[in-house]
Amino acid sequence: MAKMFSITPETLEVYLGDIAMFQCSIDGIPQPKYSWYKNNVLLKRSNHIKMYTDGFLEITNVRAIDLGKYYCEARNMNTSRRSRPAVLQENTDLESIRKGVAPSFVMKPQDAEVIRGSLLVLHCGANGIDRNDGSPKITWLKGGVELDNSNKTYKIVGTGSLVIPNVQENNNGIYTCRASNMEDSIDAPASVNVLSPPKFKTKPMNAVAQVNSEQMFECDIYGVPPPKIYWMKDGKMIETDDYFKIVDHKNLRILGLLKEDEGMYQCFGKNYLGSIQASAQLVVRPHNDSHPLTPTLTHSPTIPLGLQNLNTDSLPSVPVDLHEVIRAPSFVTLSWKPPTHTGPKDAKIISYSVFWKEKERERERVMNTTSLEATIQHLKPNTVYEFRVQAYNSHGPGKAVVIEVESEEEVRVPSPPRNAIAEAVSPTSIRVKYEPPEEPNGKIKSYKIIYYEVGANKEAAIEVRGLEYVLTNLKQFRDYSFRVEAHNENGAGMSTEEFVAKTKADIPSDSPTNFTLEATSSTSIIVRWEPPPKDHQNGPIVGYKIRFKKKGSRRGKTVTTASNVKFQPLTDLEKGAEYSVRIAALSTLGIGPFTDWLFTKTYDDDLDESHVPGKPSKVRTAAEANSILVRWAPPVDSSKTLVRGYTVTYGKGIPDVMRVKLGPQQRVYKIKNLQPASSYVIKVMATNKIGDGPPIYAHVKTDKESEIDLATPMIPPVGLKTIVLSSQTIVLTWTDSTLSRAQRITDNRYYTVRYSPVYNKKKYRYINSTDLNAHIDHLKPNTQYEFSVKVTKNLRKSTWSMSVVNTTQESAPGGIPRDLTPAPVEGNPLSITLSWQPPPRPNGQLTGYLIFYTTDSHQDDRDWVVHNVDGDKLSSTIKDLTPDTTYFYKMQARNNKGYGPMSPTVVYRTSKADGTGGGLVQVPDLPPDIQQFDFKYKPGRSFLPPDPNEPRGVNKEPNEDENDDSVPTNVMIIIIACVIGVTFCIAVVAVAIVICKKKEYRNKRSSGTYASPAKGKTPKAPTTKDVKPPDLWIHHDQMEMKNLDKSENRESSAPTPAPSQRCGESSKCEDSSLMDMEKRRNSLVGDPSYLSPAPDERYPRSIIRPKPIMISVDPTQPMSRDRLQVRAVPQQNTREKLALLDDDDSCLTDTLDDPYLSRIGYGMYYFEF
Repeated sequence: MAKMFSITPETLEVYLGDIAMFQCSIDGIPQPKYSWYKNNVLLKRSNHIKMYTDGFLEITNVRAIDLGKYYCEARNMNTSRRSRPAVLQENTDLESIRKGVAPSFVMKPQDAEVIRGSLLVLHCGANGIDRNDGSPKITWLKGGVELDNSNKTYKIVGTGSLVIPNVQENNNGIYTCRASNMEDSIDAPASVNVLSPPKFKTKPMNAVAQVNSEQMFECDIYGVPPPKIYWMKDGKMIETDDYFKIVDHKNLRILGLLKEDEGMYQCFGKNYLGSIQASAQLVVRPHNDSHPLTPTLTHSPTIPLGLQNLNTDSLPSVPVDLHEVIRAPSFVTLSWKPPTHTGPKDAKIISYSVFWKEKERERERVMNTTSLEATIQHLKPNTVYEFRVQAYNSHGPGKAVVIEVESEEEVRVPSPPRNAIAEAVSPTSIRVKYEPPEEPNGKIKSYKIIYYEVGANKEAAIEVRGLEYVLTNLKQFRDYSFRVEAHNENGAGMSTEEFVAKTKADIPSDSPTNFTLEATSSTSIIVRWEPPPKDHQNGPIVGYKIRFKKKGSRRGKTVTTASNVKFQPLTDLEKGAEYSVRIAALSTLGIGPFTDWLFTKTYDDDLDESHVPGKPSKVRTAAEANSILVRWAPPVDSSKTLVRGYTVTYGKGIPDVMRVKLGPQQRVYKIKNLQPASSYVIKVMATNKIGDGPPIYAHVKTDKESEIDLATPMIPPVGLKTIVLSSQTIVLTWTDSTLSRAQRITDNRYYTVRYSPVYNKKKYRYINSTDLNAHIDHLKPNTQYEFSVKVTKNLRKSTWSMSVVNTTQESAPGGIPRDLTPAPVEGNPLSITLSWQPPPRPNGQLTGYLIFYTTDSHQDDRDWVVHNVDGDKLSSTIKDLTPDTTYFYKMQARNNKGYGPMSPTVVYRTSKADGTGGGLVQVPDLPPDIQQFDFKYKPGRSFLPPDPNEPRGVNKEPNEDENDDSVPTNVMIIIIACVIGVTFCIAVVAVAIVICKKKEYRNKRSSGTYASPAKGKTPKAPTTKDVKPPDLWIHHDQMEMKNLDKSENRESSAPTPAPSQRCGESSKCEDSSLMDMEKRRNSLVGDPSYLSPAPDERYPRSIIRPKPIMISVDPTQPMSRDRLQVRAVPQQNTREKLALLDDDDSCLTDTLDDPYLSRIGYGMYYFEF
């Protein structure tokens, strides 16, 4: 037990009949027990003497026998202490009693810290006798609101002490003891802080994770004072570093897991009331472990790692061209190209894994992505990292490609000052204290304190030299936010996290507003008011004090209300008397200024209630988005008719949906929970015992909903830069001017990126980032985007920054040419004109179109004839067709990045030689009302019509409102079966006809017949000039063929190869650049110049097939020396080339080294001359 009492009883002077209270307190363990003595005689409990276990003595209705000396004795085991004595004596000033005595406290409640679940007693007592011999009335308020006596969580004992038997967290707050009589009222506040030992809100959970992944253990502990949280692994304290991080001062995050990280992790929470702990086990699986992961317990890669026993040919090769795109002190952006080998024929790359670690460090981290770029965040400045990227297909991961990148060096500025705090000194000043930074990186020249009033629109800063500073001229009872940064020779360092302090409260500096008086009867007046302006309250308002007096009287009376009361009736007044009234606001520190006096007169007689009141004289409304404030005036005849209340009804469009009954003194009501931008009808009626009087109406429309952000706006980011990585990805970087020069984020701010195509700014998309960059994916190719950024920190946010614009790269066309339509050329049955519309997604500037056509739908795409059209044209004429022949047409668009998908096939039949017939082919399987060219064509298969059940064009949804005149189900089944049967028969006949036609055509070709004479003309013997040269590619069996002898002289057979050309519609040679493109597109695999098509290219082997080369081999004419002799020999492995060039065919040059010939089978022979 302590040697001295911390609280001792004090001498009191009271009137007989008053109350007396004494207190004593001393520290000791265990808690001492108290006993009281009067004049050295032990006191015992009685009806008017109460003794409390916490050392309080209360004597009610003091009598002369109670006067004397009092002291307390505290006992603790074998130790006892006696306090000094206090004297209870009588006040003999009887004259003051006759005039009335205002209340005065004999015991004020004291601030208390109490453990949750224990007993709390707040003692309060007051004396005073008004002119009506009334004693003070004790009432308790919490937060300015009077406590409800029906609440069972507390009770009032003795003369006015407040008892809370089982204290909980919701009992925290400011309690006010108010003593009032007719003379005046006084308040005494006390703060209650409920202490709580640590208890878990969230416990860490067991987890299973993979090597190189990351794991987060969550641990949330509540306690008052806040407990300190720390972590241990296998009984050893965890020291934080770059891979073991404490997040939000409570959660443990482990980056780049290793097998050695397995173990038992313990979370501890401790304050001076106790400590708790919880454990969780971490199991780390290697890559080749097929044990399933629990997604809810670990943040691990979603890609199955380490699949075993796979054929390496089934796995992808290494990604190509891995390189850095952006390098910064805290992040690196990498880019790469897909592997050249993706696995089996049907295999596709499904994702990539990016691993990184510090060079010569074992701990490695991993992230997964489906794009060809990755941004790795949270790197250390000026550090060499090793990155490796590997691709995955459905069979597993391939080999990884490795690159080393050194992050940029960070500017050497100071780290944040340590242990920065702020504390209120007075209602207008706050002291800020801090310690030097842990890493000054040079000599600290000064510190800068940046602060602002929470809710204000700007910051202020002051530069200081020392480690503390007192800010003055602040506003009373306002929250101020502070952060501190140190400065060295390199500039401003990183700032501390924001910390908040509030100036102390003060008495109100202004009086209540909207103060009014109204006589309601011959003996009562109603007083109404609103609180003082917010800026002048200077602390919580705990009540209002009303003083009133009759005209001609020198002394008035006082009524005190709670802070949540906005009107007060004054009763028991004289009839027909004039009264003056004024009001002031109360805080815990005192009373504010009073209003000016207002005057009103009570009625001479009481009011009549034999009929209903008249309607209110006027009604006024003020609308907001979700509420309407209604004000009204009493009926004109209210001076004679009694009004016992008012009824307010309202609703959307009609007034009687909701009904509210109000008191007779209320003239204002706020209707809440309304819908924005809606029209409401409001009706107000005065009522009494007879019923409701006539109503008065108001039509009001609520406002549109809008955000009101009172938080201090931040400065928006600046220096936005965009880096285009691909056709779908852009990296956006920016600078935050509110950060230090090192641009390191040390608080909980985040950034919101807003972007949209420039042509459509109404459809914005948003992503959040916690760093000074954002990796934006899934953009449209060859599209100009606009980007802007804003920063958010707690409730503060900035406006949008200035915009930056950039365009994504081009990509291969993403759509097919639309509305491919054939049409005949008038007067030319051997030609047709094709027209179309460009693809909906060109993804870049179109450089051309490829039109494929053939007479045999069984052919692969490589065997179709290809016709080139410039990209700025939307129609083209195909010439030199065969009359009365069915052709199949399809096309695709191209740009600088590649080829788009193939359009659906169009079926068209040319006209006969006389110009009759022709047009779209009526395919038997297709309904006649469907366009004949709207069907699906699969390359390498015979032509098939579309599925009759597959919708074409615009899908028409059935209308349920239409009359249902459908055929019965059985009849429909019979009709469908018949249609299918007939269709099948027609298809069989059509196929048979096609086969016969083909066979007849082949027989004609074998017999050398190329054309039949026209009707009415007699065939004549062909001359040398009239003989049509045979197709060298078809009739090569008529030529002499022999093996190529490598030893023979090849001087004449190896001319310099000319670029491959062919003639278009106008019989002019096409540009060689087009053929170079075609060569790239149609090259052989294995050729060094071969460029592999993309895996998703629909027709990787589509080629441009030139028209057949015709060379005369008439055996009837002798071969002269100057005439070209040709013999075909098989091609060997040599790369020798041969040019075919004739004087009469100057537009045709070709080389047998062209991979185009090798791919389609035309380059199988060399020719000797």
